[in-house]
Amino acid sequence: MKAAAALLRQASPHLRNATWSTAEYVFYPLLMFAATPVLVRSLGTADFGLLMLTTAIAGIGTAGSLGMGAATIKFVSSAIGRNDRAEAVQVIRSTLGLATAGTAVVAGIVMFTAPLLATHVFEKMGEHRQVTFALVFAAINLLVMQIDGVFACGLRGLERFGTAARLEIAFKVTAVLASMAVAWVTHDLYAVLVASGSCLAASSLAKGWTLGRLLGGSVLRIDFSNRAMLRTVLGFGWWSWLSGIGGLLFVHADRLLIGALIGAKAVGYYAVCTQLAQQIHALPAAAMAFLFPLISRKLHTEDGRALARLRNYGVTVNVAISLILGVGLMVFGPFILALWMGQDFASNSSHILLWLTVAYFVLSLNVAPYYLLLGHNEARYVSIANLAGGGMGVVAAVILLPTLGVIGAAQARLVMGLTTLANYWRLYRPKAAP
Repeated sequence: MKAAAALLRQASPHLRNATWSTAEYVFYPLLMFAATPVLVRSLGTADFGLLMLTTAIAGIGTAGSLGMGAATIKFVSSAIGRNDRAEAVQVIRSTLGLATAGTAVVAGIVMFTAPLLATHVFEKMGEHRQVTFALVFAAINLLVMQIDGVFACGLRGLERFGTAARLEIAFKVTAVLASMAVAWVTHDLYAVLVASGSCLAASSLAKGWTLGRLLGGSVLRIDFSNRAMLRTVLGFGWWSWLSGIGGLLFVHADRLLIGALIGAKAVGYYAVCTQLAQQIHALPAAAMAFLFPLISRKLHTEDGRALARLRNYGVTVNVAISLILGVGLMVFGPFILALWMGQDFASNSSHILLWLTVAYFVLSLNVAPYYLLLGHNEARYVSIANLAGGGMGVVAAVILLPTLGVIGAAQARLVMGLTTLANYWRLYRPKAAP
């Protein structure tokens, strides 16, 4: 009993971090689920669609971030492991500068091409001037979101997941409520965009100020003076960026292939089933994010046996969570799908959901190895493994889709998951032990 109590006390901070990280992940989708009917009724379907377009475009900021989110977590946690807060401040100033510069290029391209995009790409989204304004605003939001992301990752690097989650939830609630209120009163898309953007800017400032207070030095400025630091964070961030870009390409490639080879209706069935099945991977990924900064910090404070125990605990918990979610969705998936989308929809797509459940279960087994390897400074290997998995998945989709239909796309995701299991080899090879 005493040993169990001691283990529980030791694990308590990590359980809190996991709980807050999971809460941050699930809160916003639930909030938007409640807010969507109000926004649609207040703005109309067309303007709501334009609002969602700006959100999607702002999401491409990853292309300009240069992987600075992961680099911030890695090198802030390493600096804290050495009890060097001044270096942690320098890390954030450097990653903030690189993320801002990279994203500014992407945002500038979007802003410069906004009139052409409104005319030739999104001409069916609405009146030209309104679409152009929305695209320009999305570009500005794209830049602010990456700044906000660096500060959030700085808090996670400090293992302040609770602080990061509370700030994120508070400002997301404020932003959604403000958007709903402004939409209800004005019925004006411009006003809603300004209200949501103002809340995002306030969120960035609040996270930056909080992070500076915790570190004892301001992080609300860019610093390119430390060339060695810039090379270090960029060297790590490059591989994380490459992995993220590869993942984004694969996530969209199968849907594009389904649309081109089968049609829009098949994309609809596949997208809905993916939205449900991907939670098998997304929930463990959110819950176990604390492993990345934890292992990075403990590399400087713990011996090999302690790190091996942490590794084994992380993998065991990962497998247990994945099994619970995977088996649960295999058993109850058709019922959930029928309750959510209707019996006809479930009858036509439950076989797709089954294959996607298997695929995301295998993919979810890689969550702990992914975070643990990043903490061990193995960003290059992880990125190569993820890119190889994504490439194999795309090749499998091209081969399987023409003969098996939508099921082939789901099986292609399974190929991706099986390929990335190579992370286990790297994690448990003898040289990997510190």
